[in-house]
Amino acid sequence: MMLPPKKWIPLPKEFMMKRLPNGHHMATKLPFLSNRTTDPDRNENTDIWVIDAKANATMKQITTWTGSDSAPQWSPDGKQIVYLRSTSSDNYIMNDQSVLCVVSKEGGEPKLLSKILDRTVGSSRWTKNGTS
Repeated sequence: MMLPPKKWIPLPKEFMMKRLPNGHHMATKLPFLSNRTTDPDRNENTDIWVIDAKANATMKQITTWTGSDSAPQWSPDGKQIVYLRSTSSDNYIMNDQSVLCVVSKEGGEPKLLSKILDRTVGSSRWTKNGTS
């Protein structure tokens, strides 16, 4: 899609943003989901990856759960990513309940925030100060 010069498009809150002097925001890091297993058509193993918003940037894998990860969102301070994760690591998932998780921007072991709930989590939102 080609945009006319000097036109800005709003970017989703999932992107890590940098405020420009003119008041606009520019994405600096982009999270995305990808199934990079040897046979991605035979499982639902989506992981969260991050890439700098520049040419020839290197991707960094953030999550390694063998089930499904989805809906990544940056914390307001850019230090963490909140996301939804399946409870099952099976190849195909039916009637699964999503768990709310938070992980460092560098990856590592996530905190499972809603594992003890008896209900699924459908979406998440950070508070403005990023404490919850």
